[in-house]
Amino acid sequence: MRRAAWCALTMGQSLSLRAAAHRLTLDNITQRFNDFTAVADINLDVAGGELVALLGPSGCGKSTLLRIMSGFIRQTEGRVLFDGEAVDHLTPSQRGVGIVFQNYALFPHMTVAENVAYGLQARKWPRDKIAPARRRDAGAGAYERVRAA
Repeated sequence: MRRAAWCALTMGQSLSLRAAAHRLTLDNITQRFNDFTAVADINLDVAGGELVALLGPSGCGKSTLLRIMSGFIRQTEGRVLFDGEAVDHLTPSQRGVGIVFQNYALFPHMTVAENVAYGLQARKWPRDKIAPARRRDAGAGAYERVRAA
């Protein structure tokens, strides 16, 4: 069984978040769950530092693609490459990829800056790289408490 669905991929301006950005390539990605095809023959090449948004209706395969890229599920067919190297054999923790879904999960007892810093600290970023961003955001009111929805 195959369903007709659309997903739009939107490529925007380059966004430099890190000094070393990596190229992402999806090569003929297909994901089937039994007789249901969730994603079919997706090819995508994203340059390092480029900002991409996956847009489409519920059930079109956006989350499935993100889970494949991050290694949470193994695709039925195709390859995921970072800088031209296949990463299909790597676990999620070895890939260094994060996912932010529409329904975010924040620690309600922490400020916005503390929530952001938490992930960087878990990745063992140097404190001097985390602290300047927290100080810079303080002037914009980033230390307000996050309210749980």
